[in-house]
Amino acid sequence: MLWRARFGIDDGYVLLAVLFFIIDIVLIVLYLLLGYRRYDTLVNPISFFSVLWMVVAAGANLCLFGYFEPSAEVNFILIIGSMVYALVCLAGKGSKHAFSLDSDSLKGCETLRVKVIVTVNLISFAIMIPLVGNALSIISTSGWTGLRAANYDMSVAYMSTIQTYLHLYFVRPCTMATLIVGVWALLHGGRSSKTIFFLGFFGAALDVFVTAGRNSIFNTIVLMLIALAMGSNRQRVGLFIRKIMKPAVIIPTIIAIIFVLVVSSDRSGANDSVGEIIYQYFFAGPVMLTQLLNMPQAAWVPNQDFMFGWATFGFVINIPLTAGLVLGQGVQTSTYWVGSVLTATPLQISDHLYSNAICTCYFDFLLDWGYAGVVIGPILLALTGMFLVRKLQSSKQVFWASLSLYWLYLLYRTTFRWDPIDISVTAVIALIALFSYRRVARKSKDE
Repeated sequence: MLWRARFGIDDGYVLLAVLFFIIDIVLIVLYLLLGYRRYDTLVNPISFFSVLWMVVAAGANLCLFGYFEPSAEVNFILIIGSMVYALVCLAGKGSKHAFSLDSDSLKGCETLRVKVIVTVNLISFAIMIPLVGNALSIISTSGWTGLRAANYDMSVAYMSTIQTYLHLYFVRPCTMATLIVGVWALLHGGRSSKTIFFLGFFGAALDVFVTAGRNSIFNTIVLMLIALAMGSNRQRVGLFIRKIMKPAVIIPTIIAIIFVLVVSSDRSGANDSVGEIIYQYFFAGPVMLTQLLNMPQAAWVPNQDFMFGWATFGFVINIPLTAGLVLGQGVQTSTYWVGSVLTATPLQISDHLYSNAICTCYFDFLLDWGYAGVVIGPILLALTGMFLVRKLQSSKQVFWASLSLYWLYLLYRTTFRWDPIDISVTAVIALIALFSYRRVARKSKDE
């Protein structure tokens, strides 16, 4: 059975989960139809947020693998947020084709700053080299699980303070920015495209090796899939398939999948099936948000204490705070308060599993604005997406394509956490601009 009454929970709540599941499915179909009608493509802002969130909500309401049901409060939050986002997108002005690009329409791949990209990545690799020896030593004695624990154990001298800051705010952003512009260069035949892409891929693999974190290599696959979707409209299905099957794309993808499976098998419990690992990764967010809102918080009371944008706009507000911390002064950032205080405690999300940190974007919106954040957050997301759509379709430049790709990736990440709380997002944007931005001369009226 997909739904079952648990000890101490009556059948009425199970029926409520079934009802929300049906509502989620209806909304998925509705959003797909409205988004396609509005933008003439499935690669549109509504698909990457409203549809995505309803898929996650529907999956969470199935309660597979003994997972708890999301509360009615959380279900309403997800439904209202998806509706607000979709309505803003439908009401606003924007390009008919949204984030979809013809295969030959992207400009600027041939003018990427290849020497700058290579130099910055070599600096990034040099920062990571001292950590490789430490990682090899820990892996040989304790495996990937021990290496992962060493990254969080302050008593283990694995990374110095300066190495930690460089890793978080330079090395990882460098890898992300390189992957983004590298994917576009690879798909659109830019100068030194394979070099750029493999620099990013190597950086992601090195991050997995040094930290035993699976996200970097998995994100490579996600970025490629989003870029392929953006670059292939409905008339280009054959081209889409041919690009996926290019050796330069398929071989790194296979290697990445194997690498993730090796790390996952060592880090996960012996009784964890592949299906359960996938279910936790994609559908645990609503249950985790339910537990966070139900857990007594000494530092924060929902809808009574407000951060007034400190979490939502952390990628800007936390810049001077982080600079102060590097210099040994100042106060902690909102990244610290959310990640290391409010969501750090492992909470039970199933009959046998505890988890932490998967707080979703709505937790940050609630922190900042209370229940009004369920409306304010999606409005801000929709307006940002509409701005990027107009810039992308009017310029067709690789810089705006790269920002749009990163934005769609951040929307996908909202089901896990709100990444823009951290200044690493600012670093990625700055590096994308450094690698790809070129001022385009406007045509005069006489031309």
